[in-house]
Amino acid sequence: MNPQAIAVSKSDDFLFDPVEDLLPKLPAIFKTFPNWVTWESVERKAPIISGTRQNASSSNPDTWVDYATACANAKAGRGFRNLGFVTDKCKVGTGYLRALDLDGCRNPVDGKLTDWGQRIVDICGSYSEVTPSGYGLRVWIISNL
Repeated sequence: MNPQAIAVSKSDDFLFDPVEDLLPKLPAIFKTFPNWVTWESVERKAPIISGTRQNASSSNPDTWVDYATACANAKAGRGFRNLGFVTDKCKVGTGYLRALDLDGCRNPVDGKLTDWGQRIVDICGSYSEVTPSGYGLRVWIISNL
């Protein structure tokens, strides 16, 4: 496996221009996929069809929407405001978008990472985000596995 890092760059800006971009720091590559759902809360993270309160399926693309629709629904108060991304079927070049969930690697009070968490982030050198609980990170890579 040769994972590739997902970089955040200024050149990503031209790829997406919705009425309001709710995740402006998210790399544009994610915004090109119609793999968006919402979720209710940290306690209830099940995927929900954007603009509704009905369950979405992580294996059924008919329950996902494009990024602009997800932003518009959340902004208008339709359904839930927390945006989620389904990793299924996200082909990028010869690989696929993949997420590494690093549970328990972050102190939610001061944001400091454990040594092992910081090592993984450094090795991957890729876009990372704090998980909803605040205690972990999700590191995104492109992988052929």
